[in-house]
Amino acid sequence: MFKDKDKILFFAGSGHLGGAEVSLLDLIRHFVVSEHYEVTVVVPDSGVELEQEIQKKFSEKVHVHYFEYPSSLKRLGRFSRLPTYLLTARDFIEYTNQVMAFIEKNSIDVFYANGIKPFLVGCRLKAQRSKTQKPLKLIWHLRDWLVGKKQFGLGILAKLYADRVVSNSMATAGQLLWGDASRQRPRIILNSIDTEKYKPIEKEVARGRLGLPSQKLIVGMVGMLAPWKGQEVFIRASHYFRGQEVLFCIAGDEIYSTDGHGMEKKRLEELSKNLQMKSQVKFLGHVNDVESVYNACDLIVHASVEPEPFGRCIAESMSCGIPVIATRAGGAVELNTKQGIPFYVPPGDETALAKAIEQILKNPNRMELGLKGREWILSHLDFNLKKDEFNSVIEEVLAA
Repeated sequence: MFKDKDKILFFAGSGHLGGAEVSLLDLIRHFVVSEHYEVTVVVPDSGVELEQEIQKKFSEKVHVHYFEYPSSLKRLGRFSRLPTYLLTARDFIEYTNQVMAFIEKNSIDVFYANGIKPFLVGCRLKAQRSKTQKPLKLIWHLRDWLVGKKQFGLGILAKLYADRVVSNSMATAGQLLWGDASRQRPRIILNSIDTEKYKPIEKEVARGRLGLPSQKLIVGMVGMLAPWKGQEVFIRASHYFRGQEVLFCIAGDEIYSTDGHGMEKKRLEELSKNLQMKSQVKFLGHVNDVESVYNACDLIVHASVEPEPFGRCIAESMSCGIPVIATRAGGAVELNTKQGIPFYVPPGDETALAKAIEQILKNPNRMELGLKGREWILSHLDFNLKKDEFNSVIEEVLAA
């Protein structure tokens, strides 16, 4: 059935649905639609959400395989230090040997690494495969903000092993911009947005789906619960509206068990209680129908205290026609429509965030601002505008 197709293996960073995994689903869709490739996805943990979405969206067109990380590798994340990586060497070698056996058995042509850990796996596979007759092509999709000295080390690995680096923003690409060879320079492709899924719907309908009140103003925040995502700043800013008819909703949950993550929901719930905001701050948990969360809100806030590689929640809420406040750092700045959306504030500044929330909620034309955001998404990030960019990356790598 697939004899004449090039075989691509997408190695996911997680089986849970974070922003990188949602973007991966869009990426897979590009290649499934083209029908020129056989697509396999490897999931490295026990999270089932990604597989469920793949089965729902692509049915039998995509093969899913589990190669679960050993516990030592699961811990590695954006805040892990070099000694932690070195201590996993033995487990890492054994793990990559298993993946290599699968790649050899299935004659994989392209290893597409969707994150840092998948890229490290790909580097060892590329080094091993170079000893065989058929080289393995390695593409690294950089979706992370690199902390500490990782920029230098990963830059060297990219130079040695990556056939192409794709970046989801100029900000993330700038971390690795060195060397003169064109294959070492990241290809910047902003994430695509499914504008048919993320589109405006009646606010009453969206709130009814989520059981939210119809009369109050609602300010929302969407994303995984993690210290760097800024939910604490959001809750502290909500305190300025204590006693007012404004509800602050946080959608998302803790999905990673890596270093620097854990116990965040409990800490945030304690914070809202201590600020006497428990009745005005509502934790929605993980919501599958995230487009309803955007449409239920009068305003969406992105409050990351560290640079965001892209800012998917910003783009999705803009696609739904909802006004957005974002922190001015990282890839979030590249989503600027130059028409007041997103409204930018400094990272970690609860006072500036509270003032911005008040300013937009009092603006009688705020929904018009939101619709300008949707127009920008339709003309810059719509799924159909991006497919040729992704296809060209694969074609160039295979032809090299």
